[in-house]
Amino acid sequence: MEKQNPLDKMGLIDEITGFPTERLLYDRLYMNLSYCDRFKTATAVCYVRLSQPNVETNVLSFLCKQVAERLKTSIRDIDTASFLSETDIVILLTDVTEHECNLIVERIIGTLSGAYTYSNNQFILETSIGVCIYPYDYKNSDDLIMVAKSQMYEALELGVNKYKLYKGKINESVYRKMVIEVDLPHALRDGSFYIEYQPQVGRKERKVLGVETLIRWKHSKLGNIKPGEFLPLAEKIGLANDIFIWVFKEVCHHVKQMAPDNQDIYFSVNLSVNQLLMENFERIVLEIIDEANINESHFIFEVTENIRIYNREDVQTKLQFLRNSGCQIALDDFGNGYFSFSDFVDLPIDHIKLDKKFITSLMKNNKLMSVIIPIRQMAHNLGFKLVVEGIEDEGQFADWEKLGVDIFQGYLFSEPVTFDKLDLVISRLNKTLN
Repeated sequence: MEKQNPLDKMGLIDEITGFPTERLLYDRLYMNLSYCDRFKTATAVCYVRLSQPNVETNVLSFLCKQVAERLKTSIRDIDTASFLSETDIVILLTDVTEHECNLIVERIIGTLSGAYTYSNNQFILETSIGVCIYPYDYKNSDDLIMVAKSQMYEALELGVNKYKLYKGKINESVYRKMVIEVDLPHALRDGSFYIEYQPQVGRKERKVLGVETLIRWKHSKLGNIKPGEFLPLAEKIGLANDIFIWVFKEVCHHVKQMAPDNQDIYFSVNLSVNQLLMENFERIVLEIIDEANINESHFIFEVTENIRIYNREDVQTKLQFLRNSGCQIALDDFGNGYFSFSDFVDLPIDHIKLDKKFITSLMKNNKLMSVIIPIRQMAHNLGFKLVVEGIEDEGQFADWEKLGVDIFQGYLFSEPVTFDKLDLVISRLNKTLN
């Protein structure tokens, strides 16, 4: 009878791949780091990402086994590999020089990348690897894996079957970026995203007409992270659409819970080009609205000027579909790009939202009135409403009122607030404005 590996009994060996589990991986990493410190050697941590074919679970299990068999021929007996998922593998290269590390990583890519056959069907897998080598200025073993994973994302950007080796010390800004990049995929699952709303006030109506939706991320280590830090990374690693869908479902849930007096306000939600290029995006949006059993007129979708450089006809069709369904469209950050008059005519737009930097530049050069008045006239002639944000004091409010702007947003009226405070803030504002 074949003897069973005692590690199997302890749950330290994965049944499918035959490689150590994540728990054993960390144990060996701790041992490796101690060995490195004692004998002045180096350990490389490799984070491997395989492209994932759209197949059934049983096929994925088969591919995992095949990948594991190939991987065994690529690494040494003293090295450790562990499958974190069907697509992600961490490999520890023990007592290795940088030159040896490069050779082994290139061998891994050559071995794992290529064709796999299952039931007469062929699947092509691609490999991206991020690498870091200890000792560097890393705080602990978690940091090593985090840095390697961050480098894996860099390798993905280099193209097919590439690897990226990190060199150098980690300064605070680099460390912060790496933490954000590695933890971002978990933020949706662990509930650390939340939403705030900032009211928008009508000049003629003298009340709150709607709110802008603002996503926030409360990170367990870094605290509150601004959207400008994590949303570009979400675009980079392919999470932007998942985040948008989560945000939109949350907004729909909040719309249903609004107090009766505030049922008529709109919720403005930002769209990126990624969302507009998503297949059947407009139908997905309407399905979410329908599932929530609310009206499409509750929503304004904000797009930026950079949509003009993409498939214009496709974007226009999707926006028009949403508009025909009862939603409104706002052009955000106007003045930050190169929007032409024909763009205004072609695209279905209801609101124009002025860019903050554009406004600041005009104010510095004493050109605010000479530029804004023609923009306002054009907007009104085309049936658009003009929106300005960043209103912080009564003087600014009075100046923009004189310029004929339709909708105002800023800390003068309210800071962004969580949903549980929104009804109260709107009621207070409406009383103040009337």
